[in-house]
Amino acid sequence: MMNNTTRPQGGKKSGIFFLGSVLILCGGLLLLHTLTNTTDTHQHHATEKEEAPKEHETHNVGLQNTLVGFIGDTTLGTTTKAVLQLLADEQVHVVSHQGDLDYEDKASSIGSLINSHVRAHKIKTETGDELKRTFLLAIGNAETPPQATSHKKYTKLLSQHVYPPTQCTKMSNYGTASVCTHGRVLFIHLAPAMTSSATDNAANRRLISSAAKQYPLSSHPWRVCALHMSIASKRLHNKGSAVQTVFDSCLGIGALIVSAHDHIYARSAVVNSYSAPAQKRIVGDATSSGFRLCPGMSLNVVSGLGGKSVGSGKAFWGSGWWHKVYAEQGKYGALLCDFGEDVMHCKFKLTDGETVDQFQLLRCDS
Repeated sequence: MMNNTTRPQGGKKSGIFFLGSVLILCGGLLLLHTLTNTTDTHQHHATEKEEAPKEHETHNVGLQNTLVGFIGDTTLGTTTKAVLQLLADEQVHVVSHQGDLDYEDKASSIGSLINSHVRAHKIKTETGDELKRTFLLAIGNAETPPQATSHKKYTKLLSQHVYPPTQCTKMSNYGTASVCTHGRVLFIHLAPAMTSSATDNAANRRLISSAAKQYPLSSHPWRVCALHMSIASKRLHNKGSAVQTVFDSCLGIGALIVSAHDHIYARSAVVNSYSAPAQKRIVGDATSSGFRLCPGMSLNVVSGLGGKSVGSGKAFWGSGWWHKVYAEQGKYGALLCDFGEDVMHCKFKLTDGETVDQFQLLRCDS
């Protein structure tokens, strides 16, 4: 009897022990599963945090700095070839030509020169890719009668040199009234006083105003107006009002105004008017830090040392508001501007490597 009684008690204890072991095992598995899920969750969040900068970097690819070379008054000779080679060596994304291409009415020849010295030298990106260089134009008097038969043969030929990521909305008016963007930069190329249609003051005002509205400062903080005539030489063709209208309208949107015509390099003060007396226009010097290029402010830079010849610059001396004037015989070069996210750095560099001027401006809304 005792043995029969003892066996059931021993079996009960074994059953209890077995059940406890199972519970402990299940609890351990549950704890392990919880810890594994927690670890996986932490690893998932960590992976997301690590990948976030990559997404940001990818987003910035299309918004890298835009490098622009501004030239004007060029020829088909060796001096201009050296200037174009400088632009290729500097790896500029966009070449902006402010008119007077060759003085010989040879559009096909200047087209060949652009092909060999601008298009052939492609832009190398950080990823190893190669991009084609865009060529933008504002025609000068050398592309119009009587110096040339028609500007249209130039504009038709050179308009073929606009490549992504540059985008233009007025390609039919390339050379006379085009609106283009590249990265953060808005380009408006005009030709007041060059052709009758491009001298329509009301049309030019509307074009400049609508371009600024279509591409606001939030997305395109840098605005460039390019035309052949400078504010100092506007009276030479007795169409000063057309040039003045463009200058006043471009100042209204806070644009850097780049021109040529005068075979020199010159940079004005930062001004709040192109109509007021010279001394009353001045806001400051772009070589000083802290000036923001906002609507109602501007400066005019003349980049006319593209290779044709070197002028005297008499129209720029003595006015008090041209802060830099450079004209040395046999010296040619280009204005090189680096348009960054918040700062625009510019310099005028000669083909021999010397930098004769440099300045910077801050974006308006930074």
